[in-house]
This record gives sequence, C-alpha cells and structure tokens, in this order.
Amino acid sequence: MKTNILPFLGLFVLIFCSAAAQDIPVTHFMRLNPHQFYTNLTADMPYNGYVSVPGIGNLNVGLYNNALRYNKMFERDADGYPTTFTANEFVNSLAQYDNSIMTDVNEEILGFGFRIQKKFFLSFGYRVRANTELSFSKDLPGFLVLGNMAYLGDGNEADMQIGLQGTAYQEFGMGFQHKVNDHWTWGVRPKLLFGAFDVHTQSLQARVHTNPEDYALTLDYEAQARLSSFLPIMMDLNNDSYDFEFGAFGRDAVGDVFRNTGAAIDLGLRYNPTPKIGVSLSVLDLGFIHWKTNTCQIESCPPNQEGLSNSGSLQFAGLTNEDIELLTSEGGVDAMLDSLADYFPLSSTPINGYSTMLHSRVQAQFDYTLNKSNRLSVLAQGRIYNNSLHPALTIAYNGSFFNAIDVCVAYTLQRRSYDNLAVGLGFNLGPVDLYFTTNNLLPLFNHTMLSKVTASVGLVVNWGHWKNNE
Repeated sequence: MKTNILPFLGLFVLIFCSAAAQDIPVTHFMRLNPHQFYTNLTADMPYNGYVSVPGIGNLNVGLYNNALRYNKMFERDADGYPTTFTANEFVNSLAQYDNSIMTDVNEEILGFGFRIQKKFFLSFGYRVRANTELSFSKDLPGFLVLGNMAYLGDGNEADMQIGLQGTAYQEFGMGFQHKVNDHWTWGVRPKLLFGAFDVHTQSLQARVHTNPEDYALTLDYEAQARLSSFLPIMMDLNNDSYDFEFGAFGRDAVGDVFRNTGAAIDLGLRYNPTPKIGVSLSVLDLGFIHWKTNTCQIESCPPNQEGLSNSGSLQFAGLTNEDIELLTSEGGVDAMLDSLADYFPLSSTPINGYSTMLHSRVQAQFDYTLNKSNRLSVLAQGRIYNNSLHPALTIAYNGSFFNAIDVCVAYTLQRRSYDNLAVGLGFNLGPVDLYFTTNNLLPLFNHTMLSKVTASVGLVVNWGHWKNNE
C-alpha cells in the first residue's frame, strides 16, 4: 500500500487545531477598532483612514465543537485526571445528527481604508480564508463504542453518517459605505474569490441492521464526494486499497491557484431613529466558488467480497483494548485502511467541475448608546450551511475611553453551546491600534466543558480621529 498520509494529516490538523467556526469576532462590537467594518458594513468608522500591518493586521483563528465534551467522556479523580471512559454518558450526550467540529481561519494579508469627504468610506482587503466542518451522527461513535448489541431489530438500525467540508481560498474585497443622513447608512462589499482546495462529501452513510435472532449483520452503505486542488491529485481507488497523494508544487500549480473563480457580496443597512438607538441588518458571504482544477468524483461501488455485507452470525461488541493498540501501533493505520478498502471499495472519476456555496450569514443588530463611552448591543445571527440555518444570540457591552482604550464583553448563546463569554481589549497608541480578543474565556477556568476556542489579534495604523455630529 502506497498511501501518502501527509496531506490528510494536514487536513486533520486544520480541522482540530486551526480554529472560529465562522463566529462573528469580538472586534464587531469594538468602536475604536477599524476592523469592525469587516463584519459590520454600517458601523461608524472612528478614523479618516487606516492601514493593516501586513500579515498581522487582522488574524482570526478558532475551533467550535458541540460534540466531544471532556466532562461527558471521562470520570475524573479528585485531581481532575481521567480514570474511566463513560461510554453510555458520552453517547447519550450527542445529538442524533447535529454533531460537528467546525473551524475557520481568516487572515488579512493586506488591508486599508480611507474616508472620502464626510459621507463615504472605502476599504480594500486581501485575505486568505480556510474553513472546515466535520459532522457525524450519534450512531457512528455509538456503534463503535457500544457495539451492534445496542442496535437490535427492525427500526433500530445503526445510522452512521459522516459529512466533511473543507475549503481554502483567497478573497479580494472592496468595501463601500455611504451615510445618507443622520438616520440611514448603507454599505456593500463585492468580493472576488480564488479557490485553492475543496473537499465536499455529498453522501457518506452506512446503515447496519442486526438480526435479533442470530445477530446477523446486514450493511447498506453509500459514499459520494467531490474533490478539487490546485496541486495534482494522483489517486487509485480501484485495486482494493486507498492509494492517493498530491503532486509537487510546480509552475502549473501557481496558475491553478487562480483558476477556481468565484464571487460573493456583503450587504448592510442601518437605521438610527435617534442618536442613541441603532438598528441594522446585514448579509455576509453570499456567494459561490466554481471548482475546475484537478476535480474528481469519489463514489462507492459494490464490495469485492461478502465481508460485513452479509456476515452470517458476526457479533461486534465494540472496539477492544487490543483493537485500539493495533490501530495505534506501527502499520496499524495502513492495516485498517486496507481492511476498509476491502470491505468498502471506492472508485474515482475525473469530472469537468462543480460549484459550492459559501457559508453565508444573516444578522440583525440593536444598539443602545448609554453615553459617548458606553454602548450595549444585541445581535441575532444565523449561519447557513447544510441547507439549514444555525442561529445564535449575542449580548455585548462596549466601553471606549479617552479615544485610547477599547473594552468589550459579550455573551453568545448557541444551540448546545452555552459557555461562550467573549472579551476584547484594544489600545489606541497614537497612530497604532493594538488589540486582542477571544470568543470564549471560560475554558481558561474549566477546560472540561470546552466547546469553543477562538482568538484574534491585530496591529493597525490609523490616522485622523473622526468626530461625528454628536
């Protein structure tokens, strides 16, 4: 077997370590931070202009996890060390289908903006973005951990589903804001996209039925995925093994980075009925990417042997310690992949191309300004992926003092994630704005309930504090 696992190790590092499940960053609420303009097109820009320090002007990374909770997986001793794996509690803590680990990396390579007269503000940004989503059904870990004896009889099949979406692309955006009058402000940002890598599972599902009389297993499975990369893909899945690797970065790969084209747009509208009250609506990342470099379709095909498809009286009682030791031993992963290829063969076929939609976001925000230094905000938002809306509600306080210190505290309530206390701190040191934020402070005090780890940092040069009419 000639499996090159380095690209896939890199993908899993991206999934588990790179990080913000496309969260709205804390900078969204920080009035002295020019990068509020990226997610809030109608925000009052506090400067006549700004320039992000290349590479570190605006870096956002994070991880969102609504499934794998440490405190649901292990019993712990008095010192907090794990002692026992609590299989039933772990499985029962999962949702039937909506279990996911999502990441988002958003790095601004080059960015600047400037005011034109009094009513217009223009901005430009070149960013590199990467996001991933790994989702799975409750029965996938349930079948592996509890064995097939927990899934006996008709209507109690183990429905194991996996979804994987990962995209990396470049983004060129031009933002425009127009303050019509004291009551109305609108903004728009068209964006040109160039895709680098994409993996998208359309279907990855296995249903296992266990006969309660003789424990015979019947397996139905289906796999379908699409893949595109600016690097050449060398794949052979038709010889009872999973053989794949990416080619070297060469002259053609440089041009292929710009062949997967797409477009997106951000829109925003704000209404201020009074100087203290503001209501805004916005849509972010409404767009698509068309993939056409090294594109292929991966599909399941009939197994080459009976195996698990009709195994007579096989009883699977879950992974044993010996199984786990084998998988973690030298050559264990290759042995596992060879077995999977034998039982679940795949075929790969080159295709002309395909399109994917971005994970769009809709937002509705209410602001109340207590005085010139203190403001309260409520943000209702929803991220659109897998053809469904995933809502969240954020309550935020922002204090900006002496035109030099910017403080933000926010709490976000999301489905199956309730420990999201965010903080942001910025310092306006003359022409330099330095800031640090995190969307979840609580894991510093109790890591066992961790559901989100995000952070952002930036260094911005600005000029000309803008004094509004108030």
